[in-house]
Amino acid sequence: MRVLKGRVLKRAGAAVAATLVAVGMVSAPAGAATVLSIDSSSMYNGGRPCATGDPLPTLGYFANILQAAGSDTTGTFSTYTFTFQLWPTATPAEVSTITSTTFGTSLATGRVPASALVSGNAYSWRISVSDGTATSPWSQTCGFNYDTTAPAAPTVTSNYPPDSSTGPLGQLAQFTFDGGGDLDVAGFQYAWGGVLSVPGCESSGPQGQLVCPDTLTQSGVVKATAPGRSATVSLNPPGAGPQELTVISIDVAGNISTRVSYQLFVPSSSPTVSIVGPQAICGSTATVKFLPHAGVAGITSYNYVMDSIDSPSLSATVPAKRDGTATVTVPVTPQNYFLNATSTSGNGFTSSAGYVSLDVNPQPTVEADVYASNGLPVGGIGVPGTFTFSPPSDGNWVSQYTYQFSHGKTHTVTADPNWARATVQWTPKDAGPQTLTVRSVNADGSGSSCKLTYTFIVANPSR
Repeated sequence: MRVLKGRVLKRAGAAVAATLVAVGMVSAPAGAATVLSIDSSSMYNGGRPCATGDPLPTLGYFANILQAAGSDTTGTFSTYTFTFQLWPTATPAEVSTITSTTFGTSLATGRVPASALVSGNAYSWRISVSDGTATSPWSQTCGFNYDTTAPAAPTVTSNYPPDSSTGPLGQLAQFTFDGGGDLDVAGFQYAWGGVLSVPGCESSGPQGQLVCPDTLTQSGVVKATAPGRSATVSLNPPGAGPQELTVISIDVAGNISTRVSYQLFVPSSSPTVSIVGPQAICGSTATVKFLPHAGVAGITSYNYVMDSIDSPSLSATVPAKRDGTATVTVPVTPQNYFLNATSTSGNGFTSSAGYVSLDVNPQPTVEADVYASNGLPVGGIGVPGTFTFSPPSDGNWVSQYTYQFSHGKTHTVTADPNWARATVQWTPKDAGPQTLTVRSVNADGSGSSCKLTYTFIVANPSR
């Protein structure tokens, strides 16, 4: 027996005319009897599997999508017609029939007309398939409750006062959403800001059927303790200053209420972040200290992120001491870093961010009389140039410089004792892009600066 597979409708409007996308099935060889049937496990409506007993699912706007796959005992594609029947369960004589015929597809999708569905009613449906000669028995009967009525909007209360009043420092924001006794309210969806996610339906069923997730199980949704009752959530504020929480009520069919906007003001809780100790040496480390914001208690750790233009971000967590402080060592590289950090308290609260700039990469400077670093060809082969090295601005006295032109040897030049500068001459042997790298060496033996890379272009006279 062959189970047919195929395409699925992605969206359906509530006012779609009575049509059916039918499924092509295979016809029997000459002289063979065709046995047609509906695969009961393939029957879906509103993105949910067929339900045959209590409790029946309650469906909303996608309830007009009926789907099923058929099977037969033959092996050649032909034209087949699927017939859907739908009726109010309480009045079975009021049958709506939906048919269509196509060739070569394999999942039947019926669209129930809007006039056939009334919110608040229960419905039953079934399906059969015909090849023009043989007709399958009717499938099992599926049922659902239809509901497109929006639930009541929630009321919202919080330990953070509404509007411009300042909330409690270092505390999670606790919100209680209440359905006000409306039994249609099954849960609540919430999000910081004004954007609420919309769970979508996908063609992910066994034969490609439309599958719609249970809205009440989605992220950012909390179920009410009972129909029409309340639910409470604890959320970390997204930052300091004015914030907005958007909330809606949801019923079991996925219908939503009007939006409620709760405005609050979150006090700053940023830790103090600073560089401590002496100026770090390039290639070593610098010490960063974290201090808790006054009034933020029970800090257990700090999470920090280091960003620079030329290097990947570096993030890590460091535990706090009993007094709420912490220190960490970070690498000193040729890039300046911008470091931000948040504190986390034992109650789950994460603070707003504190910031510091890590300018720990002092480098010497280079000036040239001929070979300027301006991107233009200058000088030429055999044309000498003078390069002047000046010390970094970190306050360390420089005794000498090490330097290298392109892939040549590394040289050392002694700095002037009065100004800590040095001058070298260099004559290029090749035209084109050239690189000069320079490091300054501290006179007290504490180390050298970060490497400076100076680039220029030697002109080619033949061009």
